[in-house]
Amino acid sequence: MTSVAEAYAKLKAPKPTPPADLCKCAKPSAIKLVAGPGFNPIRCVGCDREVSPESLKLTAEQAEAVAQWNAPAEGIYRLWIASGEYEVWAGRQLSDLHSPINVDGRRLAEELTPTRRCYFWLPSDEAYDACPACGGELAKAAGSTPQAFCDDCSVIGPAAES
Repeated sequence: MTSVAEAYAKLKAPKPTPPADLCKCAKPSAIKLVAGPGFNPIRCVGCDREVSPESLKLTAEQAEAVAQWNAPAEGIYRLWIASGEYEVWAGRQLSDLHSPINVDGRRLAEELTPTRRCYFWLPSDEAYDACPACGGELAKAAGSTPQAFCDDCSVIGPAAES
């Protein structure tokens, strides 16, 4: 049972991201937009940790665009992990390259690329054998988790472990 303090905490502003969850890579690597829990969907491709908007020197317009995309993306993600009535619908939205949330996310990744190379994370239960957008060959991303990406389409997703 949830205590009153725990329930109240859910209605308060979030705490800052713990330092252990922030990217500390010595050399900045590419970034990716990831639909998931939290207020900042920008992750480091190398270490998979959160990248602060301040470290990227995002403009106010870019930061606002990320926040505007993240609100519905996080909502869809939360519907998917809730494993209830909306799970199948939400899973399709997150994995369908042509769903509105993913079309918007891919566009946003392109807009962020001049700041730092940005990919759009397209989740899948299976590792990608080819780019889900163009069908082309994928490159492996060096990092803490197996990932494969397409530079032409700016898509990144799970890769088979080598």
